[in-house]
Order: sequence, then structure tokens, then C-alpha cells
Amino acid sequence: MEIQRKNLNKHFTSVGFTLVFAILVAGFLAVVGASIAGLALKGLDLASSARESNTAFYAADAGAECAMYQDLQANAFSEPVQETTKSPIVCDGKSAVITTVGTGTETIKNSFQFNFDKGACVTVDVYKNDVGRDGFNVKTTIMSRGRNVACSSRKPIIVERGLKAEYSY
Repeated sequence: MEIQRKNLNKHFTSVGFTLVFAILVAGFLAVVGASIAGLALKGLDLASSARESNTAFYAADAGAECAMYQDLQANAFSEPVQETTKSPIVCDGKSAVITTVGTGTETIKNSFQFNFDKGACVTVDVYKNDVGRDGFNVKTTIMSRGRNVACSSRKPIIVERGLKAEYSY
């Protein structure tokens, strides 16, 4: 009887150890799994953020390119008219109205904005500064701000990227 009892105690001790070991391994695997899931979610957030940032950047780039083209090819911002609305320009197949505001005797601010088909928006300010006040040596500064959402959007999170271009002629 004594021999059977020792074997029985040994068996229960072995089963207890196996249960504790199984719980420890399961806990370790749960922690590792949760860590991997957390890293995957952070990766998704980063990828989504990068996509939204690229959308805003490319909108700003398209706005700056449109403003340069309209200035250098169509001379759309040359008239030094104070506080008026000029005829619309076309960028990316969209019509944009230029609003001109005189900010002093030397600098004129022209502004326009438009939405892209993919939901992005751009707002462009073109500053013309006639340094010599003679029509020569005109400094142009283009400030283009692209957003990842439409111009009229009220979303709480908006990504905005800006570009600045300067040139004289």
C-alpha cells in the first residue's frame, strides 16, 4: 500500500507541474500575440497617415504647378487690380476663381482654391511684389497648401502640406 501511495503522489505532483507549465506557456504566447497585434495596428496607422500626407502633398504640388503655369504662360496674375475678382482659370479640369486683394502699394495677393476628384483640396496664394515699381524685377511668391479632404470639409483630422515657390523676372 505504501508503494502505491508514493506513485500516486508522484503522479499528482507531475500533473500539477504540467498544468502550471501549460498556463505559463499560454500566458507567454498571449503576451507575444498581443504585442504582434499592437505592432500590426501601429503599422496600419502609419501607412494610413503616410497615404493622407501624400494626398495633401500632391494637392499642394498640383496647386503650385498650376499657379506657375497660369502666371508664366497665361499671365493670369499680372494685373495690379485692387480688391476684385478676376476671370476664372482652369486647373486639373476644374475652374477656379482668382480673388485679388491689394496688400499695399507694392504687393498684390491673388488667391484661388479648388477640389480634386479624389477628395483633396488646394488653396493657393500668389504674391506679386513689384520691387522697383516699374514692372521690372517683379518677385513672385507662391504659397500652396494642399489638404487630404475637400475644402469645405469639417472633419476633425485634416492633414495639410504646404509648398513655397519664389522666382523673379
